[in-house]
Amino acid sequence: MLISVIVTAYNVEKYILKCLESISAQTYKDIEIVIVNDGSTDRTGNLIELFARKDCRVKYVSQKNSGLSAARNKGVKIASGEYITFVDGDDFISCLFVESLYNALVSFSVEMSCCKAICFWEGHEKIIQDRINVRNAHEEVELLDSIEALRKLCYQRPTITGAVLKMYKRELVMSIPFPEGKYFEDTATSYKFIQKSVKMAFTNRALYAYRYRSDSIMNERYTRKKLDCIDISRSLFEDITSKNRQLTNPASCAAFRINRIVIGQAYKFKEDTDLIWREILKYRDTVAKDKDAPKYERMLANISYFGKNIFAFGSCFFSMLRRILIRFGIKR
Repeated sequence: MLISVIVTAYNVEKYILKCLESISAQTYKDIEIVIVNDGSTDRTGNLIELFARKDCRVKYVSQKNSGLSAARNKGVKIASGEYITFVDGDDFISCLFVESLYNALVSFSVEMSCCKAICFWEGHEKIIQDRINVRNAHEEVELLDSIEALRKLCYQRPTITGAVLKMYKRELVMSIPFPEGKYFEDTATSYKFIQKSVKMAFTNRALYAYRYRSDSIMNERYTRKKLDCIDISRSLFEDITSKNRQLTNPASCAAFRINRIVIGQAYKFKEDTDLIWREILKYRDTVAKDKDAPKYERMLANISYFGKNIFAFGSCFFSMLRRILIRFGIKR
């Protein structure tokens, strides 16, 4: 069965070859590598062209810079596989990534499978590569219904919010395009994939290496476009709770998290922080009392009772601490 691995790339000349080589080395060989260069201005395009000459499974297209969602949607349109998976151009995957996700998907006859990721800071590539490439004879795969899968997604246990880490039946991805021109496109679509697929196969293996970069989209300097957090969090909360009231607490936690991330970046912009703060207040009581919520979300929810400015500082401090822990390999 042909599987399409869609790679999106924008100004990742330092990382793109590592990413593509990890895909080329898959133990499952019946793949096509669909690469969408989203208007890179560095040497990314040249390096992709050099790689494409060595692997006949590559489909390569370059477009005017249009954002991550547009690049993924473009990749889906030109992909030929019965199944689709996504890899970001600055990350890399285990040689077992495609094989494991495909086996998990077909063994349970579901439309979607998922694995864990390891977050790392630049310089730890060799250690991470060795860890994710080890074949585990005792790999555990479980079948999750949509309720449990959404609960895991909302509580970030583990972190499975992104479009990456997963394999999808082609029809599923085609039915839910990524929202173009928006931030938080992964958050806007991941829960919809789960709702529509009804069940998901989940492997306990970490097969994806997520590179933590200070200049990534989510860590770049604040812009007003990040106010997309408000609409995205509202849609997520309303869509999940309208169908499953028992998920009110997890959905509140997810909506709270999206907004608290952005308010920590926007602390210099009073008008914007006021807008985000009003959203945070909708969810903070639920999160503060939710014993199932991650401890750091409950802690930040309780800090919010001291006011907007202290909360924004606390959220910013938490993000900085997380980067430090990842940089030194303490948090994976």
